[in-house]
Amino acid sequence: MSAPSTPTGGGSCTSSSAAYWGSLRVTSACTRSARRNCSSCWRSTIRTPTAPGVRERRAVGEQAITLELTVSDLKQFLYCPRIPFHRYVTRAPALPTAKMALGKEAHARTDRLERRRTLAEFDLLEGERQFHVPLRSVRLGLSGTLDMLIRTPREFIPVEMKDSVEPPGLNHKYQLVAYALLVEERFDCVVRRGCVQLIPVKEVVEYAITPNMRRHVLKTLTDMRRVLSLERLPEPPANRGKCTDCEYRRFCNDIW
Repeated sequence: MSAPSTPTGGGSCTSSSAAYWGSLRVTSACTRSARRNCSSCWRSTIRTPTAPGVRERRAVGEQAITLELTVSDLKQFLYCPRIPFHRYVTRAPALPTAKMALGKEAHARTDRLERRRTLAEFDLLEGERQFHVPLRSVRLGLSGTLDMLIRTPREFIPVEMKDSVEPPGLNHKYQLVAYALLVEERFDCVVRRGCVQLIPVKEVVEYAITPNMRRHVLKTLTDMRRVLSLERLPEPPANRGKCTDCEYRRFCNDIW
């Protein structure tokens, strides 16, 4: 591949380059580094599929899975679709924020304390807790690491921890549902409820896992793969306050 040239005056890009995203060969009139900062070029990108290296599962009545995603990707997509776009398409380097560092510290502290607590806050008298449970579904093309899984003789309860005093948003709610789907497949069970634990206030928010919620997660995964395959920069969130602590904020030049 020849060395890319740089864009010339007025923000237009005159070079020709090819970049690889997973197994998709992306042909564009703009270099990878330039395209990270050029919203208009991303909107006009052309993609041509290539065969090697793609996980594909074709079956009657099932959509081919061409990109394995994580539960965190789903949560971020529901928060702002540009986050997984920058992760998978532009491959822009994420800039860790102070909020992210504080969240990791709070999780580590809670892990240590949680191992010594009883299950009373979950209205349980007995059960086994597993921490940082790795989960993966080839069928769904989805993987993730669940913060905590409670196993009782009658049920499996996925638990996610959130370093906030605010009620969980929809993205956290459906993150939990996605983990419920992975737990069901891994342990051949039916998950009827899940919990989000608010670390600072030691409060547990419980959700019933309904069929409609399951369908919404599957639809969101389809929507996310479509957005990533089109390689057009999604619209920013209506609430621009979400952008303040975003690790990709410097790559959204149409906002800042």
